[in-house]
Amino acid sequence: MSKRPREGSDSELQDSRKRHKKHDRSRSRSRERGRRARSPSSDGSLSSSSSSSSVSRSPSSGSESDRRHRKHKRDKKDKKERSRHKRDKKERSRHKDDDHSRGSSKKKKKHDDHHDRHSSSSKDKKRKELLEKARQLLHEADAPPDKSAITPISQSADYYNRNTEFSLWLKHERHLYFADLSRDEAGLYFDEFAKLWNDGRLPGTPGSNARRE
Repeated sequence: MSKRPREGSDSELQDSRKRHKKHDRSRSRSRERGRRARSPSSDGSLSSSSSSSSVSRSPSSGSESDRRHRKHKRDKKDKKERSRHKRDKKERSRHKDDDHSRGSSKKKKKHDDHHDRHSSSSKDKKRKELLEKARQLLHEADAPPDKSAITPISQSADYYNRNTEFSLWLKHERHLYFADLSRDEAGLYFDEFAKLWNDGRLPGTPGSNARRE
C-alpha cells in the first residue's frame, strides 16, 4: 500500500520534467528564430531587395529624365528659331522702309526740281514781260506828243466844258477840290491845266504820251 503512491509521484515528476524540457526547447527555438530575423543576412536580403527594386525603377526614371532633357533642348531650339525669324522679319521691314523712304525722297527731289524749274521759268517769263512793258513806257515817254490829235482849250471858251477833267486834275495832281477854290484861284489853276492840255502833257488826253503816276 505504501509503494503505489511513490510510483505515482515519480511518474508525475517525470511528466513535469518532460514538459519543462519541451517548454525550454520551444523557447530556445523561438529565441533562435528571433536572432535569425535580426541577423545581417536578413539585412542583406532586405538591402538587396531594395537595391533590386531601385535598379528596377532606375530605367524608367532615367528614360523620364532623358525625355525632359530632349524636350528642353527642343524648346530651346524652337525659341532660338522664333527669335531668329522675328529678327529677320524686323530686318526685312527696316530695309523695306529704307527703300520706301529713299524712293519717296527721290520722288520729292524730282518734284522739287520740276517745281523749281517751273517756278524759275515763270519768274523769268514775268521778268521779261515787265522789262518789255518798261521799254514800251520809256519809248512812249521819249516820243513827242501828237499835236494833230490835240484840240486846244482856253479858259474863256472851255472853263465850264472841261470842268470834269479840270476837277479830276485838281484832285489827282494838286490834291485840291474845285468846290474849295475861289473863282480867281480856280482861274489860275485852269490856266495851268489848259497849258498842259494843249502841250499834250496831261495823262489821258488825246495825243498825250504822259501817264498818270
